[in-house]
Amino acid sequence: MQIPLSWLPGLLCLLEESGQPEAVLELGAEFADSQAATPYRRDILMAMSLAKCTFARKVVHEFGDFRAC
Repeated sequence: MQIPLSWLPGLLCLLEESGQPEAVLELGAEFADSQAATPYRRDILMAMSLAKCTFARKVVHEFGDFRAC
């Protein structure tokens, strides 16, 4: 599948909202350091951050609130 690079941040947000944080992290990692993606880098990193928050939310929900030393 090919999309314009300018659509990538929106695609990542849609993937996150549809419950596919793994895909967000995978695609985002491919393009985050790409020179061509520089204008969209912050948006790509923000979508990846939201995906990581989703994983953290799942862990807290599964194991409950816990404190680390």
